[in-house]
Formats: sequence, C-alpha cells, structure tokens
Amino acid sequence: MLIGDRSSLVVRSSYQGVVKEVTRVGASVAEGQSVAAVMPEFAQEIVAFVNSTTDPDAIATGASVLIVGAKGPGCNAVGLVRRRGATVSEAPPQLRNFLGSRIHGMPIHISVPASCQLGNGQVVTLDFIKDRVS
Repeated sequence: MLIGDRSSLVVRSSYQGVVKEVTRVGASVAEGQSVAAVMPEFAQEIVAFVNSTTDPDAIATGASVLIVGAKGPGCNAVGLVRRRGATVSEAPPQLRNFLGSRIHGMPIHISVPASCQLGNGQVVTLDFIKDRVS
C-alpha cells in the first residue's frame, strides 16, 4: 500500500542526515515502527581498532588524536578519545589487510572535530599524541 503512495512519504529524524537503510519491499511493518534508518551526513565519531599492547596513556579518555590523511575540509585536526573498549574485537571488513585477513583490536571511540566534514565509512590514519611533560 505504501509503495503506491511513496511520493507522499516523509522521512523524519531527530537530526539532519541521509537515509542509510530502508526496510525491504514487502516487509511487514507494525504501526509506529521505523521503515528507514538515517545517519548523519558526516561522521561524528571515529572508531579505531588498536593493538592491545598500545600505551594506555595514549588512548586514555581525553587523550589527543591527530586525524591524518582524511579527505574533507578541516579534517587534519585533533580529536579526543571519548571512550575505549575493554576487550579485543573484530574490526569492520573495510579495515582488513590487503590479503583480506581479519583485523582484531581494542575499539577506541574518538570525536571528530566540528570543522571536519569526514564522510561516513571513510578509512583514516590516526596518530595518538601522548602528552609530553618537559
């Protein structure tokens, strides 16, 4: 029924973004259930997967992280570690090595500076800046 009336459908979200996913054609949808998923137009967080032997001070909450090689205006900037995972887990497929082998590491969540219009799903290199005391 909705397919025939799709020109009048409206997507509402609590933030501005792009449609990421739509429920498949023919799927049953209960009243009030979402038929689409929306994600921000630009990434708001980076999830890095680091080796479990990484210096804990470099990945502590609030530590500075330089975003290197990001494609987007204002992205060669410093983000901050928001939180870190407690266990090693498998990284997403786009982070596999050139042979296609799975990568595992501790997930570290890093803020993306407001000036950075980093595309969602983009792979970037990070430099964990350990504050040095002179």
